[in-house]
Amino acid sequence: MNIPLIHSLILKVTMLGMAAGIVVWIGWPGSQHHQGNMPGGGRSIGLSESPSSIAAALDRSRSPSFRVDLNRGTLGELQTLPGIGPSLAARIVQHRTSHGPFHHVEDLKSVKGIGDGRFGRLRRFVKVETSAP
Repeated sequence: MNIPLIHSLILKVTMLGMAAGIVVWIGWPGSQHHQGNMPGGGRSIGLSESPSSIAAALDRSRSPSFRVDLNRGTLGELQTLPGIGPSLAARIVQHRTSHGPFHHVEDLKSVKGIGDGRFGRLRRFVKVETSAP
């Protein structure tokens, strides 16, 4: 075998090992280590995941990095919440218009279409400001 060929092979294997080490050290994109404390939890999706857990992970990836005030949130801001589409966001706005401002985050459960399960997913992404605007 040719010496330059062996050196080239050793260099390529070393570079591959270094790249793998960096990926392990930093974390693969989508892993908990890479994303830290992002709202979606930074969880990667595996092939053995159920469709509902994949949908939940996708919902979390759409989640805002801030908490939406239920009394001041726009339709667009409300739609960034996990599981909230255009019609449910409109129902939230309609509810606060017709029933007055939300006093507690739990009041969100009085909106048609928001049960205990959906509220459990939303709770950490919403807030109710008690001070006057």
